[in-house]
Amino acid sequence: MIYLEEKQFDRQLDLLGSFLAKGEFDLIIWFSPESKRRSICNLGLAPKDLIEGEQVTTYGNGFKPNKTRRTKLTADLLTNIREASRDIQVNCDSLALYPADKKNWIACTIEHEGMCLVSDDSLIDTLASKDFNPSLEKPQTW
Repeated sequence: MIYLEEKQFDRQLDLLGSFLAKGEFDLIIWFSPESKRRSICNLGLAPKDLIEGEQVTTYGNGFKPNKTRRTKLTADLLTNIREASRDIQVNCDSLALYPADKKNWIACTIEHEGMCLVSDDSLIDTLASKDFNPSLEKPQTW
């Protein structure tokens, strides 16, 4: 696991955007437990029982958070997310990227924690070359 401490939401979105050149990826926006939103960035909620990808954050009580439908990551989608950043920061737990046809996420942002995660350790040098500060060591605050 690669850990990237990024306090600014724009930088977290830059990380997600860095995957645009790597192939096709899908995005799921996971809502925080407190959120009452029914949509975000023109993306509606997926049915609770629809599993299009694994969730990033797990809850001790087995709570299943609301999420959007799995949507292709595009530059336009990232622009919409940037424009709705305040809404996302208030209502969302994480934004997770999934390789096409895979259920396991490859990268995610957890805005309220100032953290990005990348599941593929082999990307550490690529991320460093893109002006990120990746680490294989979990931060002490985590």
